[in-house]
Amino acid sequence: MMNTKNKKIIITGGEGMLADYFKRFAKNRRIIYLTRKELDVSKWKDVKKLLDMSLTAIIHLAAKTDVDWCEINQKQAYEVNTLGAKYMVSIAKSKKIPLIFTSTSAVFDGKSAVSYREFDKPHPANYYAETKFESEKIIQKELTQYAIIRLGWLIGKEKKFLSYILKQINEGKNELRVVDDIKGTITYAYDTVRFIEKIIANNDQGLFHLASKGSCTRYDIAEKILKLMRKRIKLVPVKHKDFAVNFPAPRPKNESIISTKKIKGFKALPTWDETIERIYALEKF
Repeated sequence: MMNTKNKKIIITGGEGMLADYFKRFAKNRRIIYLTRKELDVSKWKDVKKLLDMSLTAIIHLAAKTDVDWCEINQKQAYEVNTLGAKYMVSIAKSKKIPLIFTSTSAVFDGKSAVSYREFDKPHPANYYAETKFESEKIIQKELTQYAIIRLGWLIGKEKKFLSYILKQINEGKNELRVVDDIKGTITYAYDTVRFIEKIIANNDQGLFHLASKGSCTRYDIAEKILKLMRKRIKLVPVKHKDFAVNFPAPRPKNESIISTKKIKGFKALPTWDETIERIYALEKF
């Protein structure tokens, strides 16, 4: 259990999905959640106010994560994702506290047929991934107390792909068109909370991958959800290029990652389909 009774930890991006899971499941109840309205990480005049706070760690979640938005709005994406990370590095460095930063499996170009490991060389697949990889490099160069956590496809009930599937089901759709030519690994938001808690408790440093075992496509995920919910809805496999007009950012064909590191007190994650079963049991959708 994370011993944080006397610790003040801030979470940026306090209105996001992952922050919501911290609010629901984190053992530490003294975390300070800062929304974009309270802290615009792209503005130094806002960020520097953190210098006046008594902090022991920063969990930096604030980011523009819409891949296609970032591809179109590159200036704003850079300001929030990369410049924002640079500013948070300055705070962590000044206060001599650890910075925990969430990155993405999309830092890899997807040309490999196997899952990417922590020591594989990144080649960002799109501009969003480029902003995250640039942030990784800044953190590694400037800090000694840090944890960079690359996540797979982040899944939670309220947002992301899972909510899209549930929305279609609840609207009574009798057919779902789902991409089946891009594979990746999934990361449950709940597991991410537990992992970050252990990272802080252990004072672990470095670069980590966090994802359930095995690769899957979004078609596989949709098929598993329908089976669990006992819904008879036709699934139609489609190719990513069929959505290229509405989703212009390049996607790597393989976004699968695997962890080569063991974290004390954190049990290795199960397979992706077992994780979907756990989500179904916990979220009760």
